[in-house]
Amino acid sequence: MEISESKVFALFTTTGVVCAFGLLIVFGPSPEDEVQVVSGIHPWENFIIGYGLLAMFLNIFVAAFDAFSLGYKWWGWLSIFAWPVSFVFVWLSVFGYFRKRGSHENT
Repeated sequence: MEISESKVFALFTTTGVVCAFGLLIVFGPSPEDEVQVVSGIHPWENFIIGYGLLAMFLNIFVAAFDAFSLGYKWWGWLSIFAWPVSFVFVWLSVFGYFRKRGSHENT
C-alpha cells in the first residue's frame, strides 16, 4: 500500500491546508488595516500556518513520488507544478482509482 492510499495521510494534509487557508481568509488583513508583521501574529496562528505549509509540501512530495513510482508521470509532474492536483491524486488514490500498472493483467 502506498502512503498516498492512506486515509489518515489524506485527512492530515487536507485538514492542514484547509485550516491554514481558512485562517488567512477569516483573520487576514482587511483593506483598512495595516499589514501585520510576523511578530504581531499570535502563536496559535503561527502553528496553524506552519501546519498548513508542512501539510501542503508533504502532500506534494508524497503525491509526486507515488505517481512516479506507480507509472503515472503526468500526475507526478502536475502534482509538482500545480499543487492542488496533488490533493486530487491523493484522494483518488484513497478511493482506489490508482493501482500499480500491470496488477490487473495478472488476474
